[in-house]
Amino acid sequence: MKRIEEKEMISKIALVACSNPLSEKKQRELEQLIWILEKQGIIVKKSYLITGPSEPEERGAALMECYMDRQVQMIFDISGGDLCNGVLSYLDYDKIRKNPKPLAGYSDLTALINGIYAKTGNQGMLYQILNVAGSDRERQSQAFIDYLKEKNKSLCQPEVTMLKGDFPRGEKVLGGNIRCLLKLAGTPFWPDFRQKVLLLESQSGGRERIQAFLDQMEQMGIFDEISGMILGTFSQLDREEGPNAIEQMVWKVLEHREIPIGRTMEIGHGQDSKGMILG
Repeated sequence: MKRIEEKEMISKIALVACSNPLSEKKQRELEQLIWILEKQGIIVKKSYLITGPSEPEERGAALMECYMDRQVQMIFDISGGDLCNGVLSYLDYDKIRKNPKPLAGYSDLTALINGIYAKTGNQGMLYQILNVAGSDRERQSQAFIDYLKEKNKSLCQPEVTMLKGDFPRGEKVLGGNIRCLLKLAGTPFWPDFRQKVLLLESQSGGRERIQAFLDQMEQMGIFDEISGMILGTFSQLDREEGPNAIEQMVWKVLEHREIPIGRTMEIGHGQDSKGMILG
């Protein structure tokens, strides 16, 4: 009886790559990832466009195929880089609304997840599934399998330390990588941040670049709309100036606003990073 109950909880997931082509290293990690998942009984649908160069309309069609597959419960993008915002022009948002399922990815996928949310309200997750086959694979794989089998949600429950105030109960979180989020500025894919908690993290970017991004958000009026902010890791800035640098920069921007601010070192580009539900 126990085996039957576990089998009923097994999920079918889809793997796609909507941003840059995978490096040889990531292709090896992909093979290891699929082996780990299938060993646990997870059914994996691998996109036909998961490696090699492709056009945005091709990647959009591959993603739509996953949305239309009724057996797929969740879609995970394993790529990153620069190219996924081009896919937004080649998606059928009516079909996504009628076939909603979470899309997970990190870094550049921030643009795709937030853009789809803006058009459909479809929930996403900021998470790189290749972490399951990375340097922290033992902890990541167990947390991931538990999440899929609905045993617990620790994968998407990062520890957040409050620097200022407390978050309003029940507010939705949007955002992700600051550079990639701002690629949506001025487009129909920019989400509504009113009464949302804004999550920001970054891999590249020293003080000057991050300051420029924060200034752009200030000029766009985003900080007048949000109900709170969560700062993840800012890899280059944290490495060059210490983890307090981004906190001081954001504090200065928000000092005249009563906006709660939290910090977590468990969201970002590290292979030990957890996920965050968006939308």
